[in-house]
Formats: sequence, C-alpha cells, structure tokens
Amino acid sequence: MARGAVAAVLLAPFGAHAADNTTDFGSRILRQKPAVITGISGLSEADKGRVTLNAFAECMVGRSPGRVQTYLSMKADESHTEVYLDDFVVNSKCLGNGALTIPSVLMRGAIFRALYLRDFAKDPAGLAAVPIDFSVYASQDSDYYRRVSFGDCVARADFSTSAQFVRAQVGSTAENKALQQLKPRLSECLAKGASLTLNKSTLAAMLAEAVYREAQVGAATDSSGTMQ
Repeated sequence: MARGAVAAVLLAPFGAHAADNTTDFGSRILRQKPAVITGISGLSEADKGRVTLNAFAECMVGRSPGRVQTYLSMKADESHTEVYLDDFVVNSKCLGNGALTIPSVLMRGAIFRALYLRDFAKDPAGLAAVPIDFSVYASQDSDYYRRVSFGDCVARADFSTSAQFVRAQVGSTAENKALQQLKPRLSECLAKGASLTLNKSTLAAMLAEAVYREAQVGAATDSSGTMQ
C-alpha cells in the first residue's frame, strides 16, 4: 500500500450484510459481518466502486466504533493518520475475497457517511450555530482543509439537500436529484480564482464529513444555542 494515497481492501462480492454471532474466547459476541455487495447491476463502474466502499465502511463502523473515533480524532493531513487508516483497513475483519484499491480520501468520506447513517438517518439534525472550524482537523494550507471547507460551504448553503445526497442510495434517482439541486451551490462555494477537480465520488466524500460534523454539533445544541 502507498501510505497517504491508497488502502487495499478485500471484499466479498455478493450477499447481504448483517450482524453475525461469532465465538471469541468462549463467548457468543455480536459481530458485524464482512462487507458484502448487492444491487450493483446497471450502475456505472464509479458507482459500483462507491457501493463497495460504502458497504466496507459500514462494516468498519459497526465492528470497530472505538477505532473509528480514534482515527477521526487525528489530524487528517498527518502521515501517522494514514498509517493508522491503512492498518485499520487491513485488520478491520471486514475483508472477504477479491481486491480493491481505494484512495484514502474516499475511504474517509465513506466512514463519515456510515456514521451519519448510523447516528442521524432516522432523526436528522440541523446545522451547527456557526461553521465548523476544520483547522482543528488539519492545517489550513492542506488539500484536506480546502476540500472539506468547500464541502462545509455547500452543506451550510443547503443542508437538507446535502444530507439527502449523503444518505441516498448510490446511483438512485434521489441521489441524482439532490446532485442537480446542489450544482448552483458548488460554483457559489468555490473561491474566486480557485479551482477544484470534482466528480461524484469526491463530492460525496467532502459532503459526508461536512454533513456529519455539522449534524453532530447541531444535535448537541438546543434551540437557545447552548450546549446540552
């Protein structure tokens, strides 16, 4: 694996993912099954990859929430964070047969999407009172900071549609509709003179982190603007 660039992932190709009872030191413990992929016929190759990645991330979040939180507490642009993610991916027990190479930025976004689905899919939260300070998570001159700040601008401009895009099924009518509604916000949030290479996969990663962090702070703040 190239540190800071990609993470190698092995995934089971077919089936439905759910919980599984496995034996560990003589006890019956509820475990998340390795990621398995269904419903990808008719999708583009890029969308098939996103389905695979999302399933893998959901397995990681379900199996190892502590490791996920440790990873997210690290500075996103530091080399030891990428080393940690590589190790987490390889030793996540979400591995099956086959192989996939994933850019780490997309892996990160998929983890945030899985967290959003876990924590807010049934009870969507609103925006934080003020924009998230992403300098807490990376230096302001890093590519990560520019990407996620852009995503946060889009999310704050239209949080409802951004959240719909994040939680929508990959390649679905709902996802494509949300994307069309967000397009005007994309140009509005791009700083004058700046350039940013975007495709649906990278936009999904940017928005997933922004939407989750906004919802997390928003959920912890009551209507008077004070922390609960």
